[in-house]
Amino acid sequence: MEKARFPVKSRPGLVAAERISYAAFPERTADSSDHMRRGLRTRISKHIRFLPLFPAHADNATGRTFNLCRPEKAGYSSSPAEQPENGSIFMSVDAVRAFLKEQGLESAYREFSSSSATVALAAAVLGCEEGRIAKTLSLMTKSGPIVVVTMGTARLDNRKYKEHFGEKAVFIKPDELEQAIGHPMGGCCPFALKPEVRVYLDTSLRAFDPVYPAAGAPNNAVELTLEQLEQLTRGEWIDVCKSAESGL
Repeated sequence: MEKARFPVKSRPGLVAAERISYAAFPERTADSSDHMRRGLRTRISKHIRFLPLFPAHADNATGRTFNLCRPEKAGYSSSPAEQPENGSIFMSVDAVRAFLKEQGLESAYREFSSSSATVALAAAVLGCEEGRIAKTLSLMTKSGPIVVVTMGTARLDNRKYKEHFGEKAVFIKPDELEQAIGHPMGGCCPFALKPEVRVYLDTSLRAFDPVYPAAGAPNNAVELTLEQLEQLTRGEWIDVCKSAESGL
């Protein structure tokens, strides 16, 4: 197939859409006239100015990157029937609900028509104090991923954290949460996690009872007493947060 000879005048990391057009439509361009080529290039440029340079393309659903020319290299099949779906999240809401049902706590599940992705939003939709929201912090340690459940308004104390774990706090990046712990940003919770994830409960939680951790999505929660939370997570109680107000 004839290679595109049109110069690319763009900043590094980008490739002109016209070059991709010739790779996508070889039958229309390899033997076509200069007039047809100019027409195709003009039509494309009206809609797309630049596309990412191979292979840096991101899947918005999973945060993964793959090669546009050879998606199978990143675990993507070229067949539409074999493409991954949003349900590829390791631990979905269904897994959380199944876990709660096994524990006889299915009725504790709450789902909302609006977002509960942040402490403030969750408190607003539940009509409770922000401190009553059980915030799940996801961190990576030298020995693997952990989650630390804290009171909604509490903040991690770096000094206390380092004293307890012997290393600095390193938060897991949002686009790596599903792979690391099994839940997406806004839905991180301390149950139905990947097997290697360890759970810790910060003493700041004791300011409220019951509390509301998320349940695997940015629009749900679970109402649990502290005793139930401890039993479900088998979490270890630690003190790694700064003192904070427990009210609204």
